[in-house]
Amino acid sequence: MRRPGAPIGQISRGFGYSLIELLIAVAITAVLLAIAVPGYHQFILKARRTDAIQALTAVLHAQERYRLQHAVYSDSLAKLSLPAEISRHYALSLSPDVGGKFMTGYTVAAHVRPDSPQVHDLQCLAMSIVVTGSAYVHKSSHPSCWPS
Repeated sequence: MRRPGAPIGQISRGFGYSLIELLIAVAITAVLLAIAVPGYHQFILKARRTDAIQALTAVLHAQERYRLQHAVYSDSLAKLSLPAEISRHYALSLSPDVGGKFMTGYTVAAHVRPDSPQVHDLQCLAMSIVVTGSAYVHKSSHPSCWPS
C-alpha cells in the first residue's frame, strides 16, 4: 500500500499486515485449537458423568426414605417420588438383590441414553450402585467413572 505523499513505487509497511503475517496467525490459532478442542471434549464428557452420579445418589437417598416408611426397598422408581426426568443423559433402572426381592438390597444402574451426546464416553457407558444391607458399592466399567 502506498503512503499518501510518497513517491510512486515506494510501499509503506505501516498501514496493515502482510499475507504471510496473517497466515502465520491463522496457523498458530489452528494448532492451538487442535490441541484444546479434544481436551475440552473429554472434560465435557467427564462433567456429564456427574449427571449419572447425582441421579444414582438421589435414588439411593429416596430408597432409604422409602425403607424407613415401608420396611422394604421400593421395587419401582415411580414409587420414590423422584422428578420425571432425573437425568438428561442417563436412563435409570432398578433391580432386586440376589434373592429376587427388595428386602435387603437392590442395584440401581444408570445407562447412557442413546440420543445423548454422552454415548461418546466409551469408558463409562454404565454406572451403578449395589446396596446390600447397610453397605453399598459403586460399580462401573472403568475406575475413573467414580470420583475418588
